[in-house]
Amino acid sequence: RMTRLLGVFVAATLYLVVEKYSSGTGSLSVTTTNSPAPAGYTCANAIDMTSTANWSGNFSSFQDVWTGGSGCGYAAGPEIWFTATVQPGDTFTLTETGTQDVVIERVASCSATTCPAYSDSPENLSYTNSGGSPVVIWMIVERYYDGTGAVTVPATHG
Repeated sequence: RMTRLLGVFVAATLYLVVEKYSSGTGSLSVTTTNSPAPAGYTCANAIDMTSTANWSGNFSSFQDVWTGGSGCGYAAGPEIWFTATVQPGDTFTLTETGTQDVVIERVASCSATTCPAYSDSPENLSYTNSGGSPVVIWMIVERYYDGTGAVTVPATHG
C-alpha cells in the first residue's frame, strides 16, 4: 500500500506509538487515510498520452523521486511521468506550455539510467517511430528546481 509521509509516497507499513503527556485519563481517536499516488508520480503509473491531447496539473502533487543518469538534462525539482504508444511512421511530441522552467527527458524503460534524448529549450521533445511496430515511450517533465506551480502538457501525434 502507498503511504504519503511528509509529501513522499512510500510503500510501507507505518507504526505509531502514542504516549500520554502527563497523568490523566481520557479517550484517544486516531484517523488514518490511505491515499494512492497521483497518476504520473512514477513510471509505473505514468499518464498515458496515447489518446489524450492535453494534461494539466500542478507540481505540488509530485516529488523529485527519479534521479536521471547519463544524457539526461539536469533538474532537481519534482517530475511527472508520461507514456505513449507511437505507431510506425508517427511522431509524438510532448510540450510544456505553462510558465514552469522544465526539462523534458525521454527514457527507454522504467528502469533506465540514461536518456536517449532531452530538451530544455524549447520545452518540447519529439520521438519518431521509424520502425515497423508500435513503440512504447516514456517522457518525464521535470521542474528545474523544487517548488510548485501549474503545468500544462499538450501532446501531438502524427
